[in-house]
Amino acid sequence: MSFFTNYDIGTIEALNTDLKFLGDNAKMKTSFLINKKQGKVTGKVDWSKDMDASIKLKTELLPISLLGYGNGEIELDVDGTFRNDVAKIFGTVNMPTANIRVKELPESSVAASSDVVKIDVDEQGRYVAEQKGQSAVDLKMNINIGPNFYISAMGLRTNLNGSLKIRQKTYQSAIGAEGIIGYR
Repeated sequence: MSFFTNYDIGTIEALNTDLKFLGDNAKMKTSFLINKKQGKVTGKVDWSKDMDASIKLKTELLPISLLGYGNGEIELDVDGTFRNDVAKIFGTVNMPTANIRVKELPESSVAASSDVVKIDVDEQGRYVAEQKGQSAVDLKMNINIGPNFYISAMGLRTNLNGSLKIRQKTYQSAIGAEGIIGYR
C-alpha cells in the first residue's frame, strides 16, 4: 500500500499493520517505508482492569517537512506508556540535517498572545518554563540537532549544533530544558 503526502517528503510505502485483539488486550505492529527508509510502531493495550498501554516509535533517518519553513531529516526512538491516568514519554529525537528559512513572521507573532510562557532560571541554573495548570505527563526527551542544521531568519544565517534534555515531572507544570546549542 502507498500514500502520497501533502508535503514534499516522499511516498509512504510498504505500510503493513498487524493488529491482534485478544479479549481484554490487544497488540499492534506496524512498519512503513518513506524514501526507502524504515519506520516501526509497536504497541499493546490491556483494559482488563485499568487502562495500561505502551507504544514505541523507531525510525531510520526520515525526511520531514517543517510546514513552509523548510525541510530536514529526523530519526526517532520514542516510547510512551499510559497507566493510571499518567503518560510517560521518553526517548531520543535526532535531527542532523535541516534547512530552515524564515522570511517573515506572521502578524500574530508581533504581540504577545494569551498563551505566553515565561522562562526563568532555577536554582541549578537550568532554564524552566512556567506554565499554568498541571500535567499528568512524565517527559524525558533528548533532542540532538546538527551538524548540518542551517537556519536563516531575520538576518541570522548560521548552522546550529548541540543537544537539549527536555524534562517534565508528573503533576508539575514546569518543563525544563538543559543543554547547549552552538552556532557557527
